[in-house]
Formats: sequence, structure tokens, C-alpha cells
Amino acid sequence: PGEFEYPTNIAHDSSGNLYVADWGNHRIQKFGSDGTYLLSWGRLGDNEGEFAYPRGIAVDGSGNVYVADSENHRVQKFDQSGNFLAAWGKPGSGDGELLFPFDIAVDGGGNLYVLEFGNLRVQKLSSTGAPLAKWGSYGSGAGQFDSPYGIAVSGSNVYVADTGNNRIQQFTNSGGYLQSFGTAGSGSGQFRQPAGIAVDAGGNLYVADTENNRIQKLSGTGQTLLTLGTSGSGIDQLKYPFGVTVTAAGDIYVADTYNHRLQRFASLQSLTVAATGSGTGEVSAPVVGIGYVYPGVAYGSGLVAGQTPVTVTATAAAGSIVSWTGCDVTVGNGSGQAVCTLNGLSRASLVTANFAPPVGLTVAFAGTGGGSVNGAVAAITTTTTQLPQGSAVKLYATADRYSTFSGWSGACIGATCDLVLSSTSTVTATFMAAPKVKITTAGYATAQSAYDTGAVSGSAIKLLGGIDAGPLTANRGISVTVQGGYDAAYTTATGSSTLQQVIIRQGSVVFDRVTIR
Repeated sequence: PGEFEYPTNIAHDSSGNLYVADWGNHRIQKFGSDGTYLLSWGRLGDNEGEFAYPRGIAVDGSGNVYVADSENHRVQKFDQSGNFLAAWGKPGSGDGELLFPFDIAVDGGGNLYVLEFGNLRVQKLSSTGAPLAKWGSYGSGAGQFDSPYGIAVSGSNVYVADTGNNRIQQFTNSGGYLQSFGTAGSGSGQFRQPAGIAVDAGGNLYVADTENNRIQKLSGTGQTLLTLGTSGSGIDQLKYPFGVTVTAAGDIYVADTYNHRLQRFASLQSLTVAATGSGTGEVSAPVVGIGYVYPGVAYGSGLVAGQTPVTVTATAAAGSIVSWTGCDVTVGNGSGQAVCTLNGLSRASLVTANFAPPVGLTVAFAGTGGGSVNGAVAAITTTTTQLPQGSAVKLYATADRYSTFSGWSGACIGATCDLVLSSTSTVTATFMAAPKVKITTAGYATAQSAYDTGAVSGSAIKLLGGIDAGPLTANRGISVTVQGGYDAAYTTATGSSTLQQVIIRQGSVVFDRVTIR
């Protein structure tokens, strides 16, 4: 168990279990997705459950297993435990007859597509084996075949590995010809005796390019997306692979026929990292082909094992910042170093690092008052500060004790300043000096600093001793201390003062040695 003699094809069920056509041992072997041997059935013969060089194998949505029993010229159906259920076909070229069936596929409706090497055709059978359609003949024209080995179905499309013509042909599920791609050779998109074929959920094709000892992944239009394997017997090397299957998770299993083994390749997806912007920096990633200084190289690309998290780091040069787009998670966008994480690629992906250069932000002041400006970005000064382009800046203006903030002008307008620096910018904070308070008292009594000199908030207003007058009036809101009982020179408090009334618009007044009546 678990050993092979020229395994020719492989299929998987919805649980990821693998079924292998063990050609030289005339049996089917079943394995778990991790390669654990589960069971096997069959031996050489022509009775139910026996085989003569089985080649093709397929599994339907219910877990039933179909085997192209090549030299018995029939198809056999089993449950997933290997119990015989049904068989169809006998040698011949009539409807429902088979001649060396090399491969088999099943669609979502349970219909079977049998590729006959001997009759150079595809027969479509119902789930009970009734003939539904057939197409193909010998030749190299559209819809003709030369030694076809492999077949796959995806939706309403049928793909045939036309081995002797070194191409893949695509048909409708009723046999209508759609397109073909591939020529003889070893270049990208060329084939040398392609045998097995599989299709993933995205419509991409996986072709066992047998004599090139590789697997080619193609788009639905035939564009080569990646190549796996080289000639040899080491890990990741292949020797005449005949069969291939790809699971829903994107893992690729290959019947490495002449190495008498199976190989599993993790799903490989293309990751491209682009860089834009007029700044400078570096990109690094643990992926072959990605890692460069920008500018100089516009992008890097490489293959990434699907479902495996990938981290790409961009570091901006001094004075620049970097931000990522296209990532699942980003850390540090808009700073000197940003990290892009992809949680696991299920398709070809593109992420872009934008390097932004520094720009100047000038903070200017206007008005008769005084104050200060600071911001959420470090190093804001009252002259020109160099900041990375794209920086988000929030500035705060604080007036001095005897001034008021009147507003912003320039790149910011109004009472607040929030801006994103796309170019060199200037903002101006205007501070106005607060008007002095004028304190007056009615009658002949005089308040210190009452008339021409005025007073500011926080002043100590001195009243002559013995004053019996009022009211005390301020010409704007103020907070002051009123002290009474001073001599004529306002130097010594000798008694108290009396005011008839105090009129203050707003603020507060503290009275010391002053009576209000």
C-alpha cells in the first residue's frame, strides 16, 4: 500500500481525499490530503472491481468514483470506499461503446465525458451511462485529435489534452468547438505531449506537460501564468508526469508517473509589488523577485504560496513617507516605514507603495497681539518646516494672556487648521492685542488708571480713601481686583472707599477695603 507503478492520473473529492489510478498495479489507491494511505481496491482482471491498466479517474459531487478501465474498454463506478456500483461500455466504436478510454471527467449534473484514445473522440454519457453526444476524429484541424490523453470539465466547458497535436482544445459541453492553444516546443505556452489536465474554480488550466517534465498553469485564454517542475527525481522535479488535479484550496497534486510517486505543490499565486510617487525609498519582501530601491526599478514580482501570509516592508528615504494600497492589513501608512500584510493569496495580486517627497510648511504670524502655534506633526516651527508630502497636519493657535486669536489665513481659513500637504504651503495665524479696560467713577473721586491709561484684565485698581461715589464702570468684560483706602499718591492704604454701584459686563471683581452701597 502507498507504493505505485506508473501512476497515471489523480482526482480529489470535496473533503480533499485523493484517488490515484495506479496503472501498473491495476488498482485504485485512496489517500488523505496529507498523503496518509487510506485504502485501495482492484487487481488485474475483467470482473467487477477488477482493472486492466486503469488510466483516468474522476469523482462526482456525491463522492462517487469513476475509473477509465482502459484495456477492459469500459468505465466503472464505485462509492468512495471502493464498493462497485455500475459499469458501462464494451469494445467498439458505436454509441456507448468504448475503445481504450484514457480519461474521464464528470460535470455538476453527473454527466460523464469519456476520452477515447482508440476512437479519437469524446463521448458524453448520462449519469446512468446513456449516450448523449460524441465528437472528434483523427486529424489536426479544429475538433480533431491525435492520441488524446486527458480531459477536464468546468461549468459548460470541456477541455481536451490533444497530446499528439501538442495543444489544448476547448469545447462546449455538447461538443461545439471554441478555441485551442499551444504548439510543439518547450517555451512558455508550448507543449511536448501534454497528458493530464485540470481546471480550478477561477477557470485556470493546469496541464501536465509530460515530455517537458513540468506543469503549466494557463489562463482560460491560454496565457501562461506559472510553470512548476524541472526534469529530475528530486523534490519539485518531475519525470514524465501524466496526471494533475487542483483542490478548492488551490493545492496542486501531480501524478509524477515515471518517478512512481505523487507530489503536492502549494497553491502558487503571482504577487506584484509596484512603487509610485516622486519620493524615494526601498521595498523588501521574502519573495523571489521582490526587493529593490525606488526609483530605478518600477516593480518587482514573484510567486507566493497561496493561503500563506506575506509581509512586504517599504522604507522611505529621509524626508519622504510611504503608504501602501492593495493590502489586507497595513501598519505605519503615512510614516517613514510602512508594512503591508496579505493574509493569503487566492489570486494574482498587486500592492503599491507610494513614496511621497518632503514639502515645506511655513507658519507665519500677523496682527498686533502675540501667541504661539503648535501641531500634531512634530517639529512645527515659526519658519519653514520640511514635512513628507501627504502629511496630515493639524495646527493649534494659542493667544498670549493679553491677546486674542482672530483666525487662520492662507492654506487654512477660519478658526481651525486641518490640512493635507500636497505641495509647499503657508498658513498665517493672526493674533490681536486685547483692548485695555477703562475704569471710571462718577463724581470727583478718581480711580487709578481710570482715564487715559486704561487697565487690562488682572489689574489692581486702586481707589482713594474716603471715596463715597459711584458707580464703577468697565468698558468691556474684565476680571480685576479693586482695592480701596489709598492716599493721594496711591501708595498707601489708610482706610476704605465706598462705591454706590459696580457695572461690569462680564468677568469678575474682587473687592478689598471697598464698601458697596
